[in-house]
Amino acid sequence: MKRVFWIAVGAGLGVLAVAKAKAYVQEHTPDRPRQFLFGPDEQDENLTAQTLKALYDDFRENQRQRENELTRRFLVKHPDSQAQ
Repeated sequence: MKRVFWIAVGAGLGVLAVAKAKAYVQEHTPDRPRQFLFGPDEQDENLTAQTLKALYDDFRENQRQRENELTRRFLVKHPDSQAQ
């Protein structure tokens, strides 16, 4: 239970650090380079919410890739198994 707690604390601090760093960079970067790096300025969503959504999307993409890899590895029949 302690490990889960500390993993959650670490993940939370990581998200907070990324959000704060991104906010600092956006605030201290001139308009044109900022729009090139981060896209058009959109103030609709909270920066932390955007960061969490991006992390979740990356996690889901990696999860799908790993799932496909495992499916190909273990569920696809090998040519050797048909020879029996």
